[in-house]
Amino acid sequence: DSVFIRVRDAGAVRITAPVGAILPGPVIPSADVHNWGNSREACKVFFRINASPAYFDSVVLPAGLPYADTNLSFKSWTAVGGAYTARCTTALPSDASRSNDTCSARFAAGTIDVGVTTILAPAGSADSAIQQIPKAKVKNTGTAPAAGVKVYFNIDSTAGNSVYRDSVTTDIPSGTEVTVTF
Repeated sequence: DSVFIRVRDAGAVRITAPVGAILPGPVIPSADVHNWGNSREACKVFFRINASPAYFDSVVLPAGLPYADTNLSFKSWTAVGGAYTARCTTALPSDASRSNDTCSARFAAGTIDVGVTTILAPAGSADSAIQQIPKAKVKNTGTAPAAGVKVYFNIDSTAGNSVYRDSVTTDIPSGTEVTVTF
């Protein structure tokens, strides 16, 4: 004889949208959820965003969740500038592990507008025998943080040949100017 012990355990894995920095406008909230139990049962999944007015939606899964990460989409939300937290929660009666039922992600909605404001070095005419470390000031005049911005610095000779080329990846908070050293 064998005995089957039913384990009920649905959980929220990760928010897949919105995350990071997004532009204002419509977005389809989504999250990955998972069934860690050994049976498929009806489950309800909730998605919230701490906006004003608050965003709230839910999806009912009458056949339950599969035994792999499953991406669920919710009704569209229109983002306006600001910082938010998205939260996804599974609701399975008799869930064996409530500790994996909720996941959340912080994100910001706004514009990103990054540009070079000043070349700090080299400046003016330069003696080719003296090594100079290229530096520039870069500013994000947008309303959202700019993550992973690749900043390029190129120096060409008067004949148009490239004599120096480098890039640096940096994060620039909104309304902030940073000095980038190459």
